Amino acid sequence: MTFKEDISHESRPWFRSWPGHLPRHLTYPDVPAWWILERNLERFADRDAVLFLDHETRTELDRLTYRELWDRANALAAGLHDLGIRKGDRVGTLIPNSPAIITSYYGIWMAGAAITPCNALASKKEFTHQLRDAGAKILIAAQEMADTAVAVAGSLGIPVVLAPVGEGNMALPTGAIRFEDLIHTDRKRPADMVIDPPNDMAVLLYTGGTTGEPKGAVLTHRNIVANTMQFAEWYALDPGREVFVCTIPMSHSGGMSGVMNVPLYSGATLIVLRRFLAETVATIIEQYRATRFFGVPTMFVALLGSEKARSRDMTSLKACRTNASPLPVAV
Repeated sequence: MTFKEDISHESRPWFRSWPGHLPRHLTYPDVPAWWILERNLERFADRDAVLFLDHETRTELDRLTYRELWDRANALAAGLHDLGIRKGDRVGTLIPNSPAIITSYYGIWMAGAAITPCNALASKKEFTHQLRDAGAKILIAAQEMADTAVAVAGSLGIPVVLAPVGEGNMALPTGAIRFEDLIHTDRKRPADMVIDPPNDMAVLLYTGGTTGEPKGAVLTHRNIVANTMQFAEWYALDPGREVFVCTIPMSHSGGMSGVMNVPLYSGATLIVLRRFLAETVATIIEQYRATRFFGVPTMFVALLGSEKARSRDMTSLKACRTNASPLPVAV
């Protein structure tokens, strides 16, 4: 019996609860993960892909169109190749939400490598273990974390690349490589890079470690593409017309999928914040007429609990999504 012959309500009763717009199955293209970004260049090259705002003042720190983001990722892939990164290598990151973490995901994929993102709030011991366990060949970190990043990379004998994340350029520690030197170039990624989507690793994502030390979970390029398409179909995203407020850390699976890949797949504008502040988020939703917000229950509790946040006009929102823990019925 084939899949197409067995998609009736009787065989799969949960279909009865699915939204009416949702297809019963999807056909996934045999493409690498960077296709999520590349697919929008024809239609949305000049549309803002990323708007990076200060989470306290709402000051604009950076803005990138889809073409600019693609070019930066391309350049980073070439730069990583020049540093010796090859297909199958693992690249660690220690970067909070910012254009740099998005560029790193796609640049690492385009270099043929897999990303192992570290939580920017993790302890030195935790991310040292992760990088060692993953066999990372290089670390890309935020400049503000330079002391820790350089020390950990040094202990592992790997190079470190430092990226400015909103605070401007800082003095570069001896031996460190400047992120901007890798992305401000007209070099292109290796043209002969061939990815086997069902088998080649795109992300080595570490679990929470509730039964011991965190363990690496392998996500292939096909895993990433399939999950992204499922997300986008379920929420009926309107290509080129969505505005997402992005506060969930992109180093986590939920942030990587829900506030990075899915919006990019749909040609949305991502309003990226390093941290969640209820009044800031509510104000941004009103100011930019945001259509989607992906949070966790504590964020929605904070939005409802703040008088200033509640006073903002958030009627532009089409839908919100929550995960990580149960959402109280009252909320």
